[in-house]
Amino acid sequence: QYKPKLLSAPSRQDSSRVGKHEWVERELPGVPLLLRSAKHKKDFAEPDAILIDDREDNVMGWIERGGIGILHITTKHTIQQLKDILWVYITCYSDKIQHQDF
Repeated sequence: QYKPKLLSAPSRQDSSRVGKHEWVERELPGVPLLLRSAKHKKDFAEPDAILIDDREDNVMGWIERGGIGILHITTKHTIQQLKDILWVYITCYSDKIQHQDF
């Protein structure tokens, strides 16, 4: 089962941190929120971990550390990228996930 986490870079103002926590609690209750500076996002990369980010340098750092990166341009583009990744995963690991419920 997939358990998403949000990794976000707040601005330097305290209200940014508070606002991000409030948004996640309201819109995505139960999803963990990790607040780190943008330059440290890459430290959380690992195989099969996906970063969706609107900054190319964050995405490239993530990929260089072994994660899967998607540069967010539009919602439609990002969703298509996620579908493509899922298709590759299902194709490559279909024998191992036959009994998984997606």
